[in-house]
Amino acid sequence: MIKLEATIPKLKYWAHINIAHHIPIHWHQYYEIELIAEGTGTQIINSIEVPLRPGSITVISPEDFHRLEPDTPSGFKVVNFCVVPEVLSEEILSLFRKYSPPYIMTADEAQMAEFISDHADLQHTSAKEGELTDAVMRRKIELMLLKLIQRAVQTGSLNTQKQLAPHPSNVLQPVLRYINGHYHESLRRDQLAELVHLSPSYFGDIFKKNLGLSVVDYITDVRLRKAHALLTHTDEPIQNIIRNVGFNSPSLFYRKFYEYYRVKPSDVAKKR
Repeated sequence: MIKLEATIPKLKYWAHINIAHHIPIHWHQYYEIELIAEGTGTQIINSIEVPLRPGSITVISPEDFHRLEPDTPSGFKVVNFCVVPEVLSEEILSLFRKYSPPYIMTADEAQMAEFISDHADLQHTSAKEGELTDAVMRRKIELMLLKLIQRAVQTGSLNTQKQLAPHPSNVLQPVLRYINGHYHESLRRDQLAELVHLSPSYFGDIFKKNLGLSVVDYITDVRLRKAHALLTHTDEPIQNIIRNVGFNSPSLFYRKFYEYYRVKPSDVAKKR
């Protein structure tokens, strides 16, 4: 079963090194960039099986489903970093729209060393305190992403969505992209079901089965994350933000926001 990660991170970006064993198929609401430093196995991404070995780099978007299958019980040593879309510049987001992930690439020794060095720099920067840390982290991450997008274009490693085998996760991908691009509009289940030529009831069933969330809960989740980003990074009044992310009821927004983040929207705004 495809599932949403148990805990949706409230962080804007993070970098870490971990030992990954069998990871069931899942999706998450951020971009994830992972380098296999040790181990061999398979990455199953949007139903495509891709062999992994040291030097394999994968760029995964919020619309992608994937899982890791190592060849041995020792698993993989994975060097990765993640970033939520809300903190990326429009320049990077437009490039991702033009050159849509997933990217699957192979790095040589020099490229691996560069990635690991950049990753270590990210970890070092994130450990610092100060008002400039946030801006510096975003610039460093965007530079890494620009390098990866350029490499994907140059090596022909762009996605192969047209070649994907039929699979529930692939059916839902156009819907997820639509929701993430139109969250501020009125969205109905029957309208979304039409995008993938399914009846509303069947669409609702496969959405819940594969993502672990109802259509309404997923849309609410996207809107809350967008609202949190606007509260954190802009001076927009809360009432305007509520309208801009698609909530028609301020009272519902305040209740859902507190349930999700355990803080009031006004408390987030005060930290600007």
